Amino acid sequence: MRILVVCGAGASSTFVALRLRKRAALSDVEFAATAAGLGELPALLHGPEPVGAVVVGSHLEKHLDSIRRDAVGIPVVLLPPEGIADQTGDVAYRAVEKALVAAGTPTGRHGS
Repeated sequence: MRILVVCGAGASSTFVALRLRKRAALSDVEFAATAAGLGELPALLHGPEPVGAVVVGSHLEKHLDSIRRDAVGIPVVLLPPEGIADQTGDVAYRAVEKALVAAGTPTGRHGS
């Protein structure tokens, strides 16, 4: 499953995506986290690779409605402010996991 991590230009999202991938590797959840800038999001959402969730940096909260309109049927997660600085990836991981469970998306390696 592909998780898009979005920030304004893609710089801070790169760090969050990296930490999210490392954190996911420690669990029984299988996904790839990809960084994206806000301007790239529409093309990535409707590209050939399915997107399981979109993680949005807290500084982009004013764009949430627009992002949700573009991401029809895809969970959109607003990362808490501490999520950008969290070195472990736990904050982003918990936010994504909660959104996927709420959407009924299987997250385990065996679809559970």
